Amino acid sequence: MIDELRAHVAEHDRRPSDLVFVTEMGEPMRRSTFRRFVFQPAVVELGLDGLTFHGLRHSAATQWVSDGVDLRTAQAWLGHADPKLVLRLYAHISSDAGHRAAQVVGASFWDG
Repeated sequence: MIDELRAHVAEHDRRPSDLVFVTEMGEPMRRSTFRRFVFQPAVVELGLDGLTFHGLRHSAATQWVSDGVDLRTAQAWLGHADPKLVLRLYAHISSDAGHRAAQVVGASFWDG
């Protein structure tokens, strides 16, 4: 996906301060327009029926927390006022994170 975004940015001569996706008139794209004309067609083309943009937020937040991104940063990226909301709504325990946590707890018993 990174390669695709780089190609899109290069093709449309975007600067770092520019929006990535805009309307044909160069205006900011509304969420509903993005969903209808960009996101949904991509979901269908990739055969990912049922994937929602909000589902991507859940996945991203879970990955950030799993990778050690601090809650204040995740909170800012998600646009929430309270970092606890990030944990309650978005940061689901992944099997990798659960496995690492079990190893840490187990090591405390065996390394005593």
